[in-house]
Amino acid sequence: MNKLYLNKVACSIVNKSNRLDQIDYQILSILKENSRIPISAIAKKYICHSQQ
Repeated sequence: MNKLYLNKVACSIVNKSNRLDQIDYQILSILKENSRIPISAIAKKYICHSQQ
């Protein structure tokens, strides 16, 4: 799983839910599954959310 894919997943989760606690849990679960993904990728969900 690459960083671009994670960003797409984050955007998808944000677009389907306004509950940031739920979003955080789902993204953190993804990050846990692949420790190579930088934690800073979580910030992408806020960027994506603000663009909607």
